Amino acid sequence: MCNSKFFLLASLCLFLLIVSVGSAEDKADPATAKIMEQKLRLSQAILAGVVKEDYPAISTNADRLLELAKVQWVRNETPEYREQLKDFWIVLEGVKSAAEDKSGDGVTLAYVQMTLTCVKCHKYLRSPLK
Repeated sequence: MCNSKFFLLASLCLFLLIVSVGSAEDKADPATAKIMEQKLRLSQAILAGVVKEDYPAISTNADRLLELAKVQWVRNETPEYREQLKDFWIVLEGVKSAAEDKSGDGVTLAYVQMTLTCVKCHKYLRSPLK
């Protein structure tokens, strides 16, 4: 029962992330769209690691995702966007830390927090006030 609830929650989070990435990519330049597609694949790989309790894969993919976010720091210098990226970095560090601790509940929570951070940032990017 617990696994089915987790799978449902993880699927919902992934769906929200895909919808969020797709909407933001419509307005993005090709280089940014490519990075966002890579970030989506890495977040899916993290989810697969969470479901399988593959902590090394979670940690490795979180590191890769963090590197892509650092590339975006260089490409976009607005203070608001950088604030969003810093939040994302902090959450990714939490994903890595929970994976290193081999904490199933910890990586699950961190993954959900990561997804919420993604959705919040994409909402900001779609905002006409940005």
